[in-house]
Amino acid sequence: MIASEQPPELLLYFKKSIPEIKDPLFKANNVLLPFLKKPKNNAFFNQTWKKINKYSLNALRYGGIPFLPRKIIWWYFRSTMIKEARKDKTLIEIEKSLRKIMRKNFSKDKDKIPNLNKRALRSFNKIYPFLKGESVLDLGAGDGLLGETILRKTSKKVILYDIIDYNYSSLPMNIYPENGTIELPDNSIDTTILYTVLHHASNPLHVLDEAIRVTKKRIIIVEGFVDTKYHYLFNSFFDWFLNRVAKDEDVPIPLNYLSTIGWTNLFTKKSLKLNKKIFLGVDEPVAPEYHMLYVLDK
Repeated sequence: MIASEQPPELLLYFKKSIPEIKDPLFKANNVLLPFLKKPKNNAFFNQTWKKINKYSLNALRYGGIPFLPRKIIWWYFRSTMIKEARKDKTLIEIEKSLRKIMRKNFSKDKDKIPNLNKRALRSFNKIYPFLKGESVLDLGAGDGLLGETILRKTSKKVILYDIIDYNYSSLPMNIYPENGTIELPDNSIDTTILYTVLHHASNPLHVLDEAIRVTKKRIIIVEGFVDTKYHYLFNSFFDWFLNRVAKDEDVPIPLNYLSTIGWTNLFTKKSLKLNKKIFLGVDEPVAPEYHMLYVLDK
């Protein structure tokens, strides 16, 4: 582990609430722009970049990019980010340049399906032992492929909900308004899954409350944690790059991460019983972030 400075105090201990940030790049600009400018002779920043380089090249490898092209492409991405950050451009301006590189060098959405299916299967294997009952809600379902994998592997009833339709699966995606109400009765779902969802929400407390309301038995949460400044920079960088550059400029990234203590304190405050907590680490090769898995019972 990198010897790292501590993140801001609010990240270490969950207090009363997670503030709602209306500008989806407010935190990202403050966290990432100083990092992208890469201060010289700063061991912490240099070590963090070394980790990011390693995992970025590994993600390109899993994406099927040969050795030399992935070296060249990642060098081009990184040099563009640093150069434009040093010109005091905003993240939105930097994103536009990076998306041009991305669209030029990578395949169309339909060609991503095999890799997305593999990712869904890896996600399924992590949560499968903890699914309870016959009905499953994938809340914040994204591409829908995790829910489809659950249906295919278990024959459980699976319902998908999200605020934006990025669905690649054969299941219907139910759309509900951000910070609105899910159109499901109280205690109507056996297991609800929040797979890397809460840190994307402008109001994660509301999303969690809705999950608690509709769930009868169990909530499974996979979420990023930020116990150190290194975790915060690493997770924030990949959350921004993979969602805003590789996917879509409309994806919100409010970076509403908490520490491991913060997450467990939040679940306790919501009267959820912590059945199991599993350290996953950087568990996803094509979307690297530090994750924990929480199995919670009502």
